Amino acid sequence: MELSPAEYEETTMYQKKCAHDFVNNIVSQNKEYDIIVDLGCGTGYLVDLLSQSVKHKRIVGVDVSPDMIAFAEQNHKPMDSVQYLVQDLSQSWDSLSPELKALESKVSLIVSDFVIHWFPDKSRLMHVVSKLLAKNGEFVANNVRTPDVMSLLTSDQIQRYNIQLSAGETGLALSSALILRGLIQWGVRQSTEVESQMTSVERIIEYSKLPQEAALTAHDSHKPPPDWPQAGQIEFKDMSLCYKGSDKLVLKCLNCVINSGEKIGICGRTGAGKSSIISALFRMVEPRGQIIIDGINTGSIGLRDLRSVISIIPQDPVVFTGTVRKNLDPTGEYSDQRIWSALEEVQLKGPVGDLPGQLDSLLAEEGANFSVGQRQLVCLARAILRHNRVLVLDEATANVDHQTDALIQTTIRHKFSDCTVFTIAHRLNTIIDCDRVLVLDAGEIIEFDEPFVLLQRKGQLYDMCRKTGKHMFNHLINMAKESHLKRNNTTEYEEE
Repeated sequence: MELSPAEYEETTMYQKKCAHDFVNNIVSQNKEYDIIVDLGCGTGYLVDLLSQSVKHKRIVGVDVSPDMIAFAEQNHKPMDSVQYLVQDLSQSWDSLSPELKALESKVSLIVSDFVIHWFPDKSRLMHVVSKLLAKNGEFVANNVRTPDVMSLLTSDQIQRYNIQLSAGETGLALSSALILRGLIQWGVRQSTEVESQMTSVERIIEYSKLPQEAALTAHDSHKPPPDWPQAGQIEFKDMSLCYKGSDKLVLKCLNCVINSGEKIGICGRTGAGKSSIISALFRMVEPRGQIIIDGINTGSIGLRDLRSVISIIPQDPVVFTGTVRKNLDPTGEYSDQRIWSALEEVQLKGPVGDLPGQLDSLLAEEGANFSVGQRQLVCLARAILRHNRVLVLDEATANVDHQTDALIQTTIRHKFSDCTVFTIAHRLNTIIDCDRVLVLDAGEIIEFDEPFVLLQRKGQLYDMCRKTGKHMFNHLINMAKESHLKRNNTTEYEEE
């Protein structure tokens, strides 16, 4: 049955698409071939693509019809690396055999459906194809229809073992081969799906075995009063801490009392345990011993009850994707007037007021439309809005400029004057005027007193200040002395 012009054009376009897909697959392997043989090259379209795209030394295009080769040579520019064998293969197959025998070292056999359907002496064809399959390392099938390749492989096995089959048995063999192909494909797909799903199950099991945090809320009998804490006094009693998977203590039996409203600076060398104190305070890691805030052991209450009454301004500012309002007041507790007042305290009222939606303006992921200093001020405004009795500054000014640093320090002294403040030091000038400085070394408290007193003792804090340079050292000494005199309402310091 002859194809209509539209059907012929559709078939041709489909074959060209298959040829392009096949060549792209070969190119992606990034291999170089000595000789490429196209059995049944037809119009030469595939040979043309291969010669332009695939690394090769020689391409052999074989076809049963000299007219087809003549048509290809008229429509495609001849290439030196392409050789067409224009022969009547049914009469002169022997002339082709030396060409195929020369391919025993390395070959990529490209089979199209033309030879299978048109070649008269199929047994001789199968014999040569079997030799190529047996002696060479690679078999590449470029077929328009999968049944053609299955027919080739099935016929090859029949010819190889000289099996005598009837037409019905041959059809059954081909049908079984196609079914087997589908089953193999289904099996591979299912095995991949099972592996993917089992990975998910494995992760869920792993997550389910992770140690659980304590309850968010405690039983009513252990629930703190609604106005807790009122003073902000903190006491560490034999408090030690070690991280999961290690028996080594990073904090060792700390005992100290932080008075209500005191400003405490925490310093020490790298690994001394400065940030570990904050982890213990928030119960990110459950400590040993006791941490008591205003007479209540923090280990006996819920995590939400504890963490909601302690504010923190971290070194890396935390800004969420959402509106300015949601970042400052995620629970919706405060009025717009309170929010604007907090922004004014940190000098962000102008920048936020210039935004198109003001408080309802969206902040980009991680606050990308704000500078690092402005993101840190957003965290400070959040702390001002909540005004908890305990505030933690975890090296909050380490990544900001000196102007923003000065603004943060001034705002904290003014707005949190009645609060207990912990400041982990990155720059010593941020803690040198604190009420007391706690110096840690290897998880132990080495020094704990007023900064000026510690400098007079010439201990570890003194050594750390000396390493900042002569000019900065003198500046730190003067700052500590001025703060000491102001705190004690005296004009001179009397050495003990």
